Amino acid sequence: MLDLLPGEQLRWSGAPARPKLTYGEWSLVIWGTVFELIGLPIALTPASPGWTIIFPMVGLLWFTTLVVTRLVRRSTSYRVTSRRLLVARTWPWRRERAHYLGALGRPLLVPGPRHLDTIVFSEVAAMIHRRRERFRWALHARVLTRFVPCLELLPDAERVAGLIADSRARQTTRTCSIPLPP
Repeated sequence: MLDLLPGEQLRWSGAPARPKLTYGEWSLVIWGTVFELIGLPIALTPASPGWTIIFPMVGLLWFTTLVVTRLVRRSTSYRVTSRRLLVARTWPWRRERAHYLGALGRPLLVPGPRHLDTIVFSEVAAMIHRRRERFRWALHARVLTRFVPCLELLPDAERVAGLIADSRARQTTRTCSIPLPP
């Protein structure tokens, strides 16, 4: 994880919770299984048209979405300092990013499953995350918010959002977020 700058203090450190499968994730498992079990035998028969391969591919895509989302969350850790938000991921490759709190918007809470909320920093990101919770397009939301930091599935999200807002109020404003090389 990134080192603290001189004079910087660590205010909070944590990682996304690892909840059991949610309703939306169960639906991915069930529909993925249905598409695999029905589509694969149809696609593998010699007389079937070529377009029937779409069904097992959709099932595989849904399973992959579920697995990739869970692996990314498992490898993510967050640190909130007096000046920056540090996000580190180790899967599928090691990536660390530092975002100055002054350059981010105010923290917004997006309700999540089982009282595990997400903190985002813009209205657009909040709308995307709300839609993702409703329709379960996890990779779609991750692609659209790739450069906008968010803290996902935090049991104490309200307290962390308060710490971020307090740190933002105390510091001088910065104008950019710094992506760090891997």
